[in-house]
Amino acid sequence: MPARDVAKSDSNLDAVAGVPLRLAVICHGRFHLFELAGALAKLGHDVTLYTMYPPWYCRRFGLTKVKIVPALHLAALVALYKIRLPQSLRYRLSHHWNVSFGKWAAARIAKQPKYHAVLSMTGVALECFEQLPPGTLKVLHRGSIHIREQRLVLEAEEVKVGRPVDKPMDANIAREEAEYGIADLVHVLSSQSLASFTNRLPAMTRLHRIGLGVDTSRFSATPIQVTERQDRFQGATKLRILGVGTFSHRKGARLWDEFLSQPESEQFQIRFVGDVNTDAREIAHKHKERVEFIPRVHQHKLPEHYAWADIFCILSVEDGFPAVVPQALASCVPVVAAPGCGGTDMLTNNVNGWILSSHTIQALNATFEQIQNSRSHIIEMIGQMSSQILTYDWKHTAHSVIANISSCADTTDTPAHVKNKSSA
Repeated sequence: MPARDVAKSDSNLDAVAGVPLRLAVICHGRFHLFELAGALAKLGHDVTLYTMYPPWYCRRFGLTKVKIVPALHLAALVALYKIRLPQSLRYRLSHHWNVSFGKWAAARIAKQPKYHAVLSMTGVALECFEQLPPGTLKVLHRGSIHIREQRLVLEAEEVKVGRPVDKPMDANIAREEAEYGIADLVHVLSSQSLASFTNRLPAMTRLHRIGLGVDTSRFSATPIQVTERQDRFQGATKLRILGVGTFSHRKGARLWDEFLSQPESEQFQIRFVGDVNTDAREIAHKHKERVEFIPRVHQHKLPEHYAWADIFCILSVEDGFPAVVPQALASCVPVVAAPGCGGTDMLTNNVNGWILSSHTIQALNATFEQIQNSRSHIIEMIGQMSSQILTYDWKHTAHSVIANISSCADTTDTPAHVKNKSSA
């Protein structure tokens, strides 16, 4: 089924009549749910975040109006494992960490007065959802495509690279599919993710697509940055290509390797900001003289890297909706994206970026050749991007979530003021 359209008006979705919703958010580490929790609180809702991160760290996301309940004992245990265990083994243990965190969150939430809705990332929701009282909506957030589709895509990539690639294990799949089955509402982040769920679960009627927001006040390019980027396209200097996120086979390391192994790549300066996954460490080492690898930084420091870039490139084999795409667009950096990247929902060819025709070196080469031969057009493109305001901010995302909760509440045993939230 297609995603339902949701109201965009600010006035009809804010908490009204002095009766804000009581919302719990369960998030072990996907920071876009931190941003969403903050946006929901700014709309006037009473939001509590259950997480493995300490309050001081959460406050860096601007969560001044959100109650934070941390599972610090689990965070310390996970940190110890991450230091001492190889990444492949850590990935296999993720199921056990998710179960431990899910049980902890369920126990804490059970002791609280009843919430109107509990929003949770997939993988950590099961224990809590199974025990929630009638009338509390169970809202599930999936960051990628359907987990079975995800494994098929990553298994195919394993064959191409000839080595193991991190992918969901059987226990992870069983757990998530149980969560899909008991959730009142499932949020996905892209049209590709939506299609993967409707293909697997054609009878599912409680599925909605929401887009991620971006803090435009933090990521918007300054006039000087826009002019400097246009000047680089005007001149004969090497264009700067930026990638942000984990460098891994899931994130397109194979295609990067093919591109960087060609003489044509020497036309560009290339920078990656983020962790290098174990499965792609050899590729990173192979190209260390050509590519500047910068360890992961807090997202508050990312604007300086977007300011450096001329082109943002994301070559993920599979990615639900990478937050870096709206960040790059807000920074007036045109985006090159592989077709498996959910962020393509925000792109229009030759307007704010380019979507590869296929996940192949031929398609990537053709796109970069087009960029080199269209510099004057791209100068105009960057100017137009700077004059357009990226309207999909976190407040818009929060409104979409509340509208979907209200719509879902109409068919469940939910308090009337929750059901009427979108028409108040």
